[in-house]
Amino acid sequence: MDPDRHLQMINPAACRFLGYSEQELIGQPAHVLFKEADALAAADVNRELHFVTKQGATIPILFSRSILKDKDGLVTGIIGVAKDLTERKAAEERLAHSNRELQDFASIASHDLQEPLRKVQVFGDRLKLKMRRPVGRRRARLSGPHAEGCDADAVVHQRSSGLFPGHDQSDAF
Repeated sequence: MDPDRHLQMINPAACRFLGYSEQELIGQPAHVLFKEADALAAADVNRELHFVTKQGATIPILFSRSILKDKDGLVTGIIGVAKDLTERKAAEERLAHSNRELQDFASIASHDLQEPLRKVQVFGDRLKLKMRRPVGRRRARLSGPHAEGCDADAVVHQRSSGLFPGHDQSDAF
């Protein structure tokens, strides 16, 4: 590019890539190749921009430029180099999509794993509450031929003591 940012020379591969002939681009302002209006105005050396093809498609690129100066420090031209980022951008999008799916799966799995724990907690809380109720206040009625002379509290204790081996249930009633 000349100091006024008009194309003076262009790589034949870039012409094919963009769908132009070399003759169509030489002398044109360089900004016609970019989607961003300020593509060449910024001082950034490496910048993600978009080329616009002759057919109007946009192509993501990494654009680097260097300013050429003469021995007196006056700008004599600008050299620009672009790298096609299409594949990288597609890979980034696939990765982002995969990350969203993984996040959704983790959320569902977390919920599914926590639900049985909640049920165990609720059951455990109910069991603790039930075990704290004193049986002596509500004496069980025993009936039948062997019930005479039996202590209802002792029967309840005997039947519940097998629920928690190694744990003395006498203090629970």
